[in-house]
Amino acid sequence: MSAKKILNYQNAWASKIVRVDELLLDPLNIRLEQQGWAQDEIINDLFANEDAVQILRNIYENGYYPDEPPVVIKEKALYYVIDGNRRVVSLKAMLTPGIAPRGTAVKFGR
Repeated sequence: MSAKKILNYQNAWASKIVRVDELLLDPLNIRLEQQGWAQDEIINDLFANEDAVQILRNIYENGYYPDEPPVVIKEKALYYVIDGNRRVVSLKAMLTPGIAPRGTAVKFGR
């Protein structure tokens, strides 16, 4: 029996740098309790139910790993994150701490 080869098409995908504040979280993400939510509802859900605070803490303590970029699609000039919503919402909260729901704020030492 021959060894199975793992195919990685990610390197063949087009790459583009997009500002974090231009990225929209996927309203059809399967992790969400309900699909079709507005951005603020998605943010609340990712913090409340998907442990985005832990991702935020990990990025703060260890840095962001550029070898795991979010997967984004462009639809009518809008960029939707289809993989990496928790990473993106964590980065958005680092840039704009007020978006994190009340009670989930994390204080990092300085």
